[in-house]
Amino acid sequence: MSSCKNCQFSNPLGAKFCSNCGTPLSMACSNCETELLPNAKFCSNCGQPTSKESEQPVSPAETAPPVPVSTPQQAQTSPAPTSSNLGKYVPAALLSKLEAARDSEGTQDA
Repeated sequence: MSSCKNCQFSNPLGAKFCSNCGTPLSMACSNCETELLPNAKFCSNCGQPTSKESEQPVSPAETAPPVPVSTPQQAQTSPAPTSSNLGKYVPAALLSKLEAARDSEGTQDA
């Protein structure tokens, strides 16, 4: 059994990736294909630097969730915010001015 350096899961001998987290269990030199030790910064055969930073898998916690995209149709069909909702975010003095402006627009259209 070989232990994963990322999650310490015991994997069968000969496994190339951890069965628990998917981390590579052994790496080969990109220049001469010699198997590298787990913490090697350079190949012991040819001296090629290893690039472990770029080869490490990204954990699900490091990836951002997708951002919902609203279409113009969705934006138009959403209900107008009410005064009670705006009061949470807009100062009272500004809110009263906005409501007065909205009321005056309604009387001009009629």
